[in-house]
Amino acid sequence: MSTHPIHNNLNAFHELAEVTRTLSKVHRLILPELISQGERWVFRLAECAGLSIANAS
Repeated sequence: MSTHPIHNNLNAFHELAEVTRTLSKVHRLILPELISQGERWVFRLAECAGLSIANAS
């Protein structure tokens, strides 16, 4: 019984799906941008990104 070549890449597809799901959250893109601009306290990151402190930390 042979497997279809697509099945050989199934794990890679699952990982790619996880990455795209993560990046689809806008706040997960905003936080690294804010951090790249310089050090900030968590409460300031939260304020700038429109998040709660718990979610920003």
